[in-house]
Amino acid sequence: MNHDLKIGTYPFIVEDFHSDFTGKLSMHTLGNHLLNCSNLHSRERGLGIGVYNGQTYTWVISRLVVDFTEPIHKNEVFLLKTWISKVYNSFIDREYEVINNQGRTTGRAHSVWAMIDTEQRESINLTEVHGDTLINAVYDYPNPMNTKQGRTKVKNIVPCFDYTAMYSDLDINGHVNSIKYIEHAMNMLPIELFNTQELQRLEIAYAAESSYADRLLFYREEIDPLTFYIEIRKEIGEVVCRCKFAFKATSNN
Repeated sequence: MNHDLKIGTYPFIVEDFHSDFTGKLSMHTLGNHLLNCSNLHSRERGLGIGVYNGQTYTWVISRLVVDFTEPIHKNEVFLLKTWISKVYNSFIDREYEVINNQGRTTGRAHSVWAMIDTEQRESINLTEVHGDTLINAVYDYPNPMNTKQGRTKVKNIVPCFDYTAMYSDLDINGHVNSIKYIEHAMNMLPIELFNTQELQRLEIAYAAESSYADRLLFYREEIDPLTFYIEIRKEIGEVVCRCKFAFKATSNN
C-alpha cells in the first residue's frame, strides 16, 4: 500500500453550531471529528469494530494531544488527515493534521488507541486479530509535534464541580464519550480566557471508564494564568482522566 492510500483525508466545514461563542471551531467539535476520522480510516482499511472468534471488539482511546498554531473559524472549510504511525502489541499510535482552506497546517494531534473485548473490557493483541492488514496500513511517518505528555496531577483536594453522567454523555459502548470529558473540563476554565486567549495545547490521558449515573468530581489547578490542570474522578476516588489546557495570546492582541 503506498503512502497516499495509508493516509485518510476528510473534508469538513465549520457550521454555526460547530463554533464557540467567539466564532472559532470548538474543541469538542474538533474532538468528535478526530474520533469520526479515526473510525472511518479504520473501517476503510478493514480495521474497524468487528467480531473475531465469537467476541466483539471495539477501539478505545487512551491518550490525546492536540496542538494549534491558529484557529479555524466559522464557515471555513478544512481538511483532517489521519494515519497509523506505529503498532504495539495492544496499542497503536494515530496521527492527525488539520489543514485550513488556504492549505496551511493549523493544528496537529497525536493519539494512542487500544482494541478491547467489549465484554471483558480487556485489551487484545492487535497483530493476532488483524495481522498483516494492520501492519500494511502503517505509515511510518512521525508527527513533527511534541507528542509527549507531562505528568498532569492536580494537588487540590477540594472539587470545584460535580456532575452526574446522563444519557447525552454516553457513546455506542454505553460509557461516557471520551470527548464529553473534554467538553465538561473546559467548562471549568475562566470564560475570560476564551475572549482574550487561544487554546494552544490540549493533553488528556484516560485512566478509567464511567457510566450512566456515575457522579464525577472535577478538580482544577491553575499552574499559571495560561495553564490549567483538570482532573476528573469518580465519587469513590478513582481517577477517570487528567487534562492539561495551555493558552496563548490571540493573534488580535
